[in-house]
Amino acid sequence: MSIALKATLGWLSVLVMIPLAHTLGITPIILLGIGGAVYTGGMVLLVTERPRLWPRVFSYHEVFHILTIVASVFHFVVAYRYLMPAA
Repeated sequence: MSIALKATLGWLSVLVMIPLAHTLGITPIILLGIGGAVYTGGMVLLVTERPRLWPRVFSYHEVFHILTIVASVFHFVVAYRYLMPAA
């Protein structure tokens, strides 16, 4: 699957954000948006293979993994704080 298709599929979730915002409020939507932006930023770093901070030790690939963890924390917080109590 191409990178563009993966990004498109990820951002298609925006279509359900309006009904979700009516149910849960704006805060979880903002957190999901931040998480999505961080995921997308990590994808851009991985595709462009930049920055090369400390080659063979710490570079774009490691930053990609850090951004993936940060983004997943945003999404986890939404699930734990807003979705689980509503279930």
